[in-house]
Amino acid sequence: MQCTIPSTYFSKIFYEIVVYITASANPLNVSGQSYDSSSISVQWTFDNSTRNVLGAPQGFHIYYVRQDGRSFPLVTTGADESSVTLIGLRPYTRYNVVVGAFTVTGETNSSSVAVRTQQDGKATFQIVN
Repeated sequence: MQCTIPSTYFSKIFYEIVVYITASANPLNVSGQSYDSSSISVQWTFDNSTRNVLGAPQGFHIYYVRQDGRSFPLVTTGADESSVTLIGLRPYTRYNVVVGAFTVTGETNSSSVAVRTQQDGKATFQIVN
């Protein structure tokens, strides 16, 4: 017995398979702020839809690199978290921060933001007569 599948039906199935395989959601709306000279607060959202081929997130990995290229240890958060504060940073320094979700089968695509810490609050005064 031979079965013939209409080409339009095959195209629809193929498209849905490709979309499902490539639908590796990444953190969205990644943003960062510096409220002082030694820390950065980073926030994000994540779509927990079932179309994420890698499964439900187990947590998030946050990587950050200083403007001179020095990288720092990976920060890991839980799946229910959507922000992290990075501390012990240099004053008035740019950091590239990358946020990615991880699941039991691997990591999703990542999103990034560049944030500069504020200047050190120490002021230098010179008295002029």
